[in-house]
Amino acid sequence: MTSGPGCLQNGLDVAADLHTLLDRADENDPFVLVGHSIGGNYAMTYAARYPEQVAGMVLLDATNPYGTTADDAAHAGPPTAAAVLPSVARLGVGRLLPTSFWSALPEPAAGQFQALATSPRGWRNSRDESASLPALLRQAREPTDLGSSPLVVLTADEHESDAAWNAAQERMAALSTDSSHRLGDASHAELLDEEHGAALSTEAIDDVVRAARSGAPLSPD
Repeated sequence: MTSGPGCLQNGLDVAADLHTLLDRADENDPFVLVGHSIGGNYAMTYAARYPEQVAGMVLLDATNPYGTTADDAAHAGPPTAAAVLPSVARLGVGRLLPTSFWSALPEPAAGQFQALATSPRGWRNSRDESASLPALLRQAREPTDLGSSPLVVLTADEHESDAAWNAAQERMAALSTDSSHRLGDASHAELLDEEHGAALSTEAIDDVVRAARSGAPLSPD
C-alpha cells in the first residue's frame, strides 16, 4: 500500500493496481485468488470488480466484512494511536521483542518478516491499512457472485465459538455454488506461518486449482 498524505488506498484502488500489474506482467487470466485475513476482503473486492478474471478463490480465515458501520469504525482502531506507530518504530521498540513474537516461519524468513514489520515503513503500512479498513470492508460486502467457480473457505478453529465470525464464513462460502467450508485445527496466524496450518492452506489452494483446471466439482469435506 502506498503511504503518505492523501495516498490511502481502499479495496477498489488495490484491485485496480493488481489488475494493472498482472496486465503489464503479461500474466494470463483467469486466476485463482487467495486471501488470508483482510487479504480475503481484497480478494472478494477484486472478484467483484473483475469477475471474468477469476477462476476460483481460497479465503483463509477471512475477516468478517458483514458488520455495521460501528463495526467498521471499531476495526479501524484509535487513529491517534495508529498515527504514532512509524515514530515508535524509529526508536527500535519492535526489535526488542524476539523474532518468535513476530513470526513462526523458519529462518531466514522469520527474520526478514520481523525486519519489515518493525521498520518505519512496515508500521506506516499498518497505520494506513488500518485507516482504510472501513472502506475495504464496505466494498468487500458488495454483491460478489462467483457462479460455479470453485471456492474453499478455511476457518481457523480458534473462532469455533464465535457465532458472528462463523456466520460470516458461511455467508462467504455461499458466494459460489461449488464451495467447501472447512474448519482447520490451527489458529488464524498458523494458517500462514506454522507447518501444519500452512499445509491446510496449501491443500485448500491445491484443491481449488485442480478443480478450476479440470472443471470437476470440489470434493465434499
